[in-house]
Amino acid sequence: IHALPETQMEAMREELNYYGLESAVFQPILFNIDVATFSPGPEMLSTRCRFGGVVLPENRGVFVMGGHSGKENLASTELFDLDSKVFSPGPSMKSRRCNCAAAVMEDGRVVV
Repeated sequence: IHALPETQMEAMREELNYYGLESAVFQPILFNIDVATFSPGPEMLSTRCRFGGVVLPENRGVFVMGGHSGKENLASTELFDLDSKVFSPGPSMKSRRCNCAAAVMEDGRVVV
């Protein structure tokens, strides 16, 4: 539901609110910008921007794929280990991909 365009979200909220259901569907999320901070993390093995990424099931890590090096599109992948906080090389894709998206299937496979 949260991926819908804002105009559709607003229409849906109005209809749910009419029936008294809006608060049951859209639970409040508390976020305090004053305590949110960003800090540099570990560097990836390859310089890349516009890459895809997914969180692997069972907290096995973050899988990063493709992107652009600043010179060319990439076919390389990397796996970020959540425990060691280190990137390691993953398998190369058969083709270079930039601005790609990925999804984890029920059986654990990653589709790019």
